Amino acid sequence: MSTTEHRLAVVTGASGGLGRALAVELARRGFDVAVAARSPERLAETGRRVEAEGRRAFVGVGDVTDWAFVSAWARTVVDQAGPPTVVVNNAGQFVTGSLVDQDPAALAGMLSVATVGAAFVVKAFLPAMLAKGSGHIVNVVSGAAAPGAAAHPRDTSTGYIVAKRALATLGHTLRLELRGRGIRVTNVYPVAFASATDLDDSDEAVRAAYGDRPVLSLRQVTDAVIRLLDPDRPVVDEVVLSAEPL
Repeated sequence: MSTTEHRLAVVTGASGGLGRALAVELARRGFDVAVAARSPERLAETGRRVEAEGRRAFVGVGDVTDWAFVSAWARTVVDQAGPPTVVVNNAGQFVTGSLVDQDPAALAGMLSVATVGAAFVVKAFLPAMLAKGSGHIVNVVSGAAAPGAAAHPRDTSTGYIVAKRALATLGHTLRLELRGRGIRVTNVYPVAFASATDLDDSDEAVRAAYGDRPVLSLRQVTDAVIRLLDPDRPVVDEVVLSAEPL
């Protein structure tokens, strides 16, 4: 990726897992990083790790489904750091259970974060990106929601799959809306990966849940997403990441 201009990344769901891993790796590659999540202590740690790489961290503690929070956070970030180079919609919730048995509040939470939350984040930052005439929006979806994919038997959550497919639809629609305006939109579908820990930690619990099925490491997914952000690479609209043939 070019290092000749100032670069800013926005990453939601950055209090741990893939969000934190992406934030730190982007900082290592010269990005200032704006991070958002609901957990103040864990998000503060992400901010410290970004700053340890010599970059600025803009920490926003709040709920991405709250427009007042998202819009205020975006204004602060853009005022202080300029338009984002990349926006990563990584925030999400996962609660197992069939639709008939699932708690309504859990169902509403999954749907709201994946749809309202992601749309709010894009809406808040997009004007600055359009004014600049460039940028990249990345939606972290799920292999269970990839076109034609069947959920792993242990990933039994109708609400989660519906929420993630709605996020993918947001990406598809944005791509049409923004055609010819310099903004790339990529949907990433990671299949069976160790998402619950930091890069340097093992994730035995996640691996145990998948039995003998090959599982992507957090490092593999992080590196794959980072490679997508190179503006000199061909445009990639959709990518499924898997440790085994599908």
